[in-house]
Amino acid sequence: MAEPAQKKARTSRTFLFSSESVNEGHPDKICDQVSDAVLDACLKVDPKSKVACETATKDNMVMVAGEITTEAKLDYDKVVRGVVAQIGFDSFVDDWSSVDSKGLSHKSCEVLEDLDVGAGDQGIMLGYASDETSDCMPLTHSMATRWGKTLTDVRKSGECWWLRPDGKTQVTIEYLQHPDGSVEPKKIHTVVISTQHAEPLKAVRSKECEGYKGAEMTAPSMEQMKKEIEEKVIKRTLEQIKLKNGQPAISLIEFDCRPGAIAQSLALREPKYQETAAYCHFGREPVTKNGIKYFEWENAKDLAKYKSMDTTQVEAALKASTYLAKWVD
Repeated sequence: MAEPAQKKARTSRTFLFSSESVNEGHPDKICDQVSDAVLDACLKVDPKSKVACETATKDNMVMVAGEITTEAKLDYDKVVRGVVAQIGFDSFVDDWSSVDSKGLSHKSCEVLEDLDVGAGDQGIMLGYASDETSDCMPLTHSMATRWGKTLTDVRKSGECWWLRPDGKTQVTIEYLQHPDGSVEPKKIHTVVISTQHAEPLKAVRSKECEGYKGAEMTAPSMEQMKKEIEEKVIKRTLEQIKLKNGQPAISLIEFDCRPGAIAQSLALREPKYQETAAYCHFGREPVTKNGIKYFEWENAKDLAKYKSMDTTQVEAALKASTYLAKWVD
């Protein structure tokens, strides 16, 4: 017999929760931005416009369709190309193997229109607020969407000029649900950043970035691209997101990465590896048997207490702990 809901609410549990977000260059978001650009153009002329505009895009083609009631006279071709250019799509080669094609070009794309008069639908939107973050949004949502925005920001600023518009971000966080039903993020479990980029070690900035007139640059290696995304996108964004305890979200992932410290904190020098050899080393439940810690790497270490300390206090706290005094032991 299933447990009563009231009894279940009094127990604690851990669970994983994921959110994903797509960049402004993803086909879904291209369509959203074109539709909203049409809406904006109508409202600028006729504030009482009723716009039900749908957009579809594929293979260097953008189609706008739907029903619109407005006094505005729009140049839909101009609106569409303006959005595509603003996003950063400026090259299309009709060849799936091309490394130069971004998949869409504001200059050459085909713009199709199929719009009727008569929009009048209405909708009611529902939502909720969360106390996980200072902006009252769910933590996984904030991370995924802000990573996507930062990817776009560093691309458009030229800091990571080799990035291209299309991209997707996803994060999974491990939560602890308390007996009262409240949840607490314990650690970042998985981060996925999937993005378009120029060809490593071959693409040059003058050809990759339309209108660029500065010093010539070559795209970095794939390894360097990953490092730059980690530092300039992932970590930078996590430092800006504030948890409800006032700490930055990066406190969920930071730990001592020196080889000796990793071996010590994850108890790697214990004889336990045969049991971990089958059914995957990761994603397992940590357990201690006969004093030996199996899958200790699955236990997140909370270092949030150090955030409020100055250098002297941190050093004193570390000396009083099992902190490693050198890189290797």
